[in-house]
Amino acid sequence: MHSLAACAIFIALLSLAVYLNQLLVFFLLLELLYVVYYAVVKKPTIQTHRPAPALTLEARRRLQAQCIATVPSPTLFVRSWFRFKRDDEIPGAHCAEGHGRNIVPLSCIGRGNVEDWIAWGFWGEVSASSVPKDEQKELQNFVDKMEAACATEVRSTPRKKNNSTTTTTTTTTTTTST
Repeated sequence: MHSLAACAIFIALLSLAVYLNQLLVFFLLLELLYVVYYAVVKKPTIQTHRPAPALTLEARRRLQAQCIATVPSPTLFVRSWFRFKRDDEIPGAHCAEGHGRNIVPLSCIGRGNVEDWIAWGFWGEVSASSVPKDEQKELQNFVDKMEAACATEVRSTPRKKNNSTTTTTTTTTTTTST
């Protein structure tokens, strides 16, 4: 009788092994199909990193004026470039005009964060300190214009570091208010 139970267990394990083998082959085929799809369809559409084109002072000014003029809400535009790492970081981060996105209140964005963002957008640099010394005054002028467009003063504190981050750089902002 013991040999009959052992045979039944052996046959069940063998059937399970065959089934798992078929399942593994199925998942490997799915993975292979995804690799082919990615190589043929997705990869050609992914943008490579390209340095920002060098702009003259006049071209930068025109571009900034065009950005400010065509954005319906400069405040929301600035806020939407900054994100918290988690959805529940700060109360009030979700707002109706943000269409459910988790955007940072202006009170949590420091002037240094805006400087870094503008340095990235207009100079292609990773931080404001990377902007050439002779163009630092122009960078500050751009930040002042953005503050005027938002009809508020971005807190004149250095870049914030703690629980939130911009989408464009590794700069972080705090979620505490003073």
